[in-house]
Amino acid sequence: MYFLSTHLAVCRTRLDLAILIDASQKPPVTDLNFRRYIQFIKRLISGFNIGQYGTHIGLAVFYQDTNVIFGFQRYYNLWTLLKAIDGIRFSQRGARLGKALEEVRNKLFGASARPGVPKMLLVITDTVSQVSL
Repeated sequence: MYFLSTHLAVCRTRLDLAILIDASQKPPVTDLNFRRYIQFIKRLISGFNIGQYGTHIGLAVFYQDTNVIFGFQRYYNLWTLLKAIDGIRFSQRGARLGKALEEVRNKLFGASARPGVPKMLLVITDTVSQVSL
């Protein structure tokens, strides 16, 4: 198990950060591991300056389908963002990474990313895409 320091420096860079989480049921993704993913994500984003003029977070989970949980324009407060992330549930279905990447490109970056702001995607998975992009 990996632990991050509880004293993270805050990144002040404006950024649109999309997070794509594998929520499919296959080893090693289990409900316990999924909860660990969630804790990792919460600690990671706590190191960013979340706000209307700071970093925006968009989040999606994938399995057979991709579910955009929220876009970049939804949360401008770290506390409410962390509470929303706590509400994400484990799916227990198969994974389609290629489709998920296309959905994130279209439904997160294409729909709610800010012009002129750097964009980044963090993918948490153990699967390999079966389609080329």
